[in-house]
Amino acid sequence: MNQFADHMYQGLERTFDQFDRELSKAVQHLQSGIQMMGDVLMELPDNIEKLGHYIRMLNEQAEKVINQTQ
Repeated sequence: MNQFADHMYQGLERTFDQFDRELSKAVQHLQSGIQMMGDVLMELPDNIEKLGHYIRMLNEQAEKVINQTQ
């Protein structure tokens, strides 16, 4: 009976150890993903401003082309 209890304990210990390792990996991946999203959100205002600048430049060029063809 003791042998059975020992094997059950060892099996549970291995199961929980594996669970802990996998949970740790999942948390690390989640942390990395959250960090990347934070970086993107921090850069978003600058990128939106740049996009607006490029759109204004494109509009100016389009107006020049339109004015030249009229």
